[in-house]
Amino acid sequence: MRRVVDRFQPEVRFTANQNILLVNVRPEQRAGIEQVLEEHGVSTTNPYSPTSWLPWLARRYHLWLALAESERALPGFLTQSKLC
Repeated sequence: MRRVVDRFQPEVRFTANQNILLVNVRPEQRAGIEQVLEEHGVSTTNPYSPTSWLPWLARRYHLWLALAESERALPGFLTQSKLC
């Protein structure tokens, strides 16, 4: 990061998720920045692209459906099993 900041002088921001954002980068600087980062093993892909959240959202939706169904079925199950 030091080499990128010293050479290209982007604006640096830190997020609550402990990510580092390089902002106000001129289009002609982007390839050079990506090259320096890749040379040092730093991923330049966006982990927060909209499609990266889809599997998580699908699992969460099914979790809520299962929870709602269990709350609906629990009273009948307890009555039938004579646990209460």
